[in-house]
Amino acid sequence: MESSEKGRMSAGKLYQTLQEAYRNKLKMPYYYVPACPKCGSYITGRFVRARNDNDADWIIDESLRHGEIVSPVPKVLSENCFCCECNTTFTGNVEMRWLSMNELDAEKLKRDIYAIWQERQGNDEKKDKRSLLSKIADHLR
Repeated sequence: MESSEKGRMSAGKLYQTLQEAYRNKLKMPYYYVPACPKCGSYITGRFVRARNDNDADWIIDESLRHGEIVSPVPKVLSENCFCCECNTTFTGNVEMRWLSMNELDAEKLKRDIYAIWQERQGNDEKKDKRSLLSKIADHLR
């Protein structure tokens, strides 16, 4: 009986193994925006068309949840990307990629999505620094 117990995986370990397999196998669409050509930052986003002003907040929130930084505009021009670090707009090749959940988490960290989301929710404690979202909003003006 002891040998069969050794061969068994605990329920917690089994759940953890299945969850990790799920995170590696499930692929989600992700719109990859290249790094800024001016400063090299990966805290970059893309302009997306918004049908009306009421859609803007929803578009931004949903995009952040999916690891993307977007700025809703009435019409997307040839300079379809922007950098949150140096406020540059640039023409970039935005490509749709299929990423696993682990790859998506890595993109969120690289692009500082969690900090932007926290600021968006009003939980940012750094009042002296300029908000990343205010930098994005500058592109709308």
